[in-house]
Amino acid sequence: MVHPYRRRYVAIKVQSPERPGKGLVIKMVRSMTQRMSEDDFRRLKAWVVYYCEGFAIIKTSLDGLDDMMSILEKVQGVKVSGGDFRFEVLGVSGTIKGAFNRFIPGGVRAKRHYHEERSEGR
Repeated sequence: MVHPYRRRYVAIKVQSPERPGKGLVIKMVRSMTQRMSEDDFRRLKAWVVYYCEGFAIIKTSLDGLDDMMSILEKVQGVKVSGGDFRFEVLGVSGTIKGAFNRFIPGGVRAKRHYHEERSEGR
């Protein structure tokens, strides 16, 4: 049985000529999810939980994982001021710690831990 409250964490690398900020990543994901029906949007529950130096972790529901992957594929090649904007999916994990340790490169991990990101917003 699949529990609807289970989450998945999708690690991505943001590829753009300019280093985009967290706000642009959030805006790209939000603009794609707002086009969905209200039921699909609630099921997806997409949220950017980590961003540092072009690497991000997006939380989504287990039921919405396939939709999240198709959304990330649609973002490929979107035109922004400096050129094309792309998301490269690095992997999916059941925990944020697993996604952080497995898919975020060591140099980026050393600069900013996901716990710091979470406490900064409070």
